[in-house]
Amino acid sequence: MRKTCLILAVLVFVVLLNISRADDTTNVTSILPEHQKVLADAPRFRDVHVTTKLPLAVFSLCADSSGKLAEPGQKWQVTDVIIDVNLPRHRLIWAAMDENYYVVHFESGGIAHSFEVMIVTMRPDTTKPTIIWQGYATHFLKDYPAFIREMQASRLIGRP
Repeated sequence: MRKTCLILAVLVFVVLLNISRADDTTNVTSILPEHQKVLADAPRFRDVHVTTKLPLAVFSLCADSSGKLAEPGQKWQVTDVIIDVNLPRHRLIWAAMDENYYVVHFESGGIAHSFEVMIVTMRPDTTKPTIIWQGYATHFLKDYPAFIREMQASRLIGRP
């Protein structure tokens, strides 16, 4: 009985800790307004649905610890139960880019399946990207307009 109460108390503590973090500055509102304005201008962005269209430096930021990123629809390692050691633990859903910005939405496998979003800038005359924001969508985002809606509604969760 004591053990059950202790486990319940720890679970309640973890839940309350996560709820309190929902209002901190790691949410989407930490993106500077000038970046949000650019990102909300959907027509300036073109869709990317294959990893080979991403610059290597941007690809590397989204790849798993083995440097792999599965293409959309390809097999990948969704859970922490390894079925094939050669499968990537991340998979591209979509990306969008303009001349300087890259928004990449990808899945991450392991103990928890997550939908990640990474926003970087990289000028055409450089090979070093700058991470503007990275975090999680609460669900699968179908496309770039869905990302904009989630960003504007502050429903993305920033990485601490």
